[in-house]
Amino acid sequence: MTLSGGIDIGGTKIAAHLFGPGGEVLFRHRAPTPQTYPALVEALQDLIAAIRSEAGEACPVGIGLPGRVDPVTGGIDAANLPLSGHILQSDLPDGVALLNDVRAFALGEAAKVPEGSQTLVGLAIGTGLAAACVPGPVGSTGIGGEIGHLPLPAPLVMERGLPLLDCPCGRQGCMETLFSGPGLTRLAAHRRGAALSSEEAAEDPGIWDDWLAIGAHVLLLLVHTYDPHRIVLGGGLSARPDLARDLTARLEELIWEDTSAPAIEVSTDPVLSATRGAARFAQKRER
Repeated sequence: MTLSGGIDIGGTKIAAHLFGPGGEVLFRHRAPTPQTYPALVEALQDLIAAIRSEAGEACPVGIGLPGRVDPVTGGIDAANLPLSGHILQSDLPDGVALLNDVRAFALGEAAKVPEGSQTLVGLAIGTGLAAACVPGPVGSTGIGGEIGHLPLPAPLVMERGLPLLDCPCGRQGCMETLFSGPGLTRLAAHRRGAALSSEEAAEDPGIWDDWLAIGAHVLLLLVHTYDPHRIVLGGGLSARPDLARDLTARLEELIWEDTSAPAIEVSTDPVLSATRGAARFAQKRER
């Protein structure tokens, strides 16, 4: 029987699942995300051991993590977790594979349809902004899909008077500074001079209109780059009511007249998709 395990590291919680040969969930566990590197390694080692106590020591395990995993050095760049500067792979058991969490999410969503039948983009909109395409190559640096750190379109900035804000990556005017959860609060500060939560800012028609306009350009970039059949939304803001409908309508205003927008939908369970994708990634690496 072919079993595989998947782990998704989030900012506050770590989710782990063991999958059977038909994709059924045989084991599940959640734990708080530790905020120091030694504690995080210990938590991951415990989850891997728990999965393998059910499935056997040879069970491949994949771990999806936010940030970039350098495919050459194994080094990690992660903004919100204590992973940067560490070689996590060297502190984990054999048979464990690491990948970006948005790529894991996209792989898990792609598993819902026959392999190779569609091109799918997973788009995570939360604290940050990132995307991954399946099928798609894993490049030489691991930076693919970091669309949150591309610059906002100049015509849109000028048309709407958008602010060019400093980004943690060291640049200015990155897309995720405005098209993200924190981006909504920054738009509120810029437009209203008010300190609003992302939920409160989303209820302001003018702020929401700005945010959707930026999102439409993000989607247009994905369409022109990957020409996907589907774009599946994940991340904290994907739960916003009617988000897929609103973004589809705004994208259709921008897309070329002789083309149609891809299907845009919201994942029914982003965390399960991320663990499933991580497990499939590890299983394929073992072959």
